[in-house]
Amino acid sequence: MSNYRYPNKLIQKSSEIQWVDKIVCKNYRILNPINSGTFGHLYLAIHQLKLEYYAVKILQTGKNPILAQSVRHEAEVLYKLNGNVGFPRLYYFIQDGTNSFIVQTLLGQNLYQLLMQTPNKVFSLKTVLMFLDQAINRLEFLHKNDYIHRDIKPENFMTGLKENEIYLIDFGFAQLYKDQGQHIEKQKNENMIGTPRFCPICTHLNQSQNRASDLESLGYLAVYFLKGLLPWMNIQAETKEDKIRLIGQKKMSTSIEELCYGLPKQFEEYFKYIQNIPFNGDPNYDYIQQLFKKLYQQMGYPFDQQFDWSSKLEVRNSDDNFETSKQQLFLEVGRKSFTADVNIEELPSQIQKKNIERIHGFKIQEDLFLITDLQQEEIQEFEPGLTLFERMQQINTQQLKKQKNELKFYQIL
Repeated sequence: MSNYRYPNKLIQKSSEIQWVDKIVCKNYRILNPINSGTFGHLYLAIHQLKLEYYAVKILQTGKNPILAQSVRHEAEVLYKLNGNVGFPRLYYFIQDGTNSFIVQTLLGQNLYQLLMQTPNKVFSLKTVLMFLDQAINRLEFLHKNDYIHRDIKPENFMTGLKENEIYLIDFGFAQLYKDQGQHIEKQKNENMIGTPRFCPICTHLNQSQNRASDLESLGYLAVYFLKGLLPWMNIQAETKEDKIRLIGQKKMSTSIEELCYGLPKQFEEYFKYIQNIPFNGDPNYDYIQQLFKKLYQQMGYPFDQQFDWSSKLEVRNSDDNFETSKQQLFLEVGRKSFTADVNIEELPSQIQKKNIERIHGFKIQEDLFLITDLQQEEIQEFEPGLTLFERMQQINTQQLKKQKNELKFYQIL
């Protein structure tokens, strides 16, 4: 489930509001629903000690072992990526036998949502070139960590709360392409993976994906952003299987020249280069990045990081490292009155709060903030340097006794 923006209204379904105002993962108070999916929900939460905002996914995985494994896989990928630039940081992960909880960086809107907000449902060339510069960096980092994404689409790129930062998300389909340091062999009879509109041609042929596959999908994404359509869109068929088959046929019969008609020549050069990368070949990320950087310079665009969706409001991400105000606060726990001897507008968390409300379209209640300084000693840390699964073994036994189900979790510090 992606970090989608939720509509500007409160969710009314009981399954979605049941977690509101509850504390999960020890210190995260659920504030507002952001989005709903088939298997769970995404919420805005605040850390009671840090007064920082986070995204919390809560998914019903107790009766779905395949989904539970997929969620665990995504958490493991996030853990390995370690919150590097343009990737959400994983802060906490729990599976309790009924639900799975993932606490991660709070992000803004995905690029499909932003695209739909433009007058003509397209992005400018300037915005697409700036996007590609960051997106290539994200894929290069992911690939250097031995993973391929396998589901590149607009919904899986998001802005941060700083709207000029592009994040790559949703690693449920991510796969290691190396086995003991060696590139995997090309396989046939693979299942359909990814989104038909943007997936690489090899997927339609039931063949394994590789690093070039991610880059091919990224190229389709760029063309879609610039034109608002792809040659294989709007195909009608009686069944989903027939539609996927027809999309594949159209994709394979469309020449690079036809696909990139009306676009700068660099896009043709990009696809031709990607097309010639061997299955186990190393893409030259610098080469393809320079294609678009040179085009950016040729167009005379300013290096201002102003995207089509950019606003002038400065924002703060939960990963930013600056000191929270040291002024003494007193905040009553729960939905009670707020008192303080400082102006709340001066607090860094309030800067973040304003931008969350602007981006996600709902009001955050100020009376849910909690005191930090007196509770720092209550934070329990795991030994440094432990592996993912070693951390899972160091469970707070006192907390565990309070649970009906056996908790299995790890905390990312």
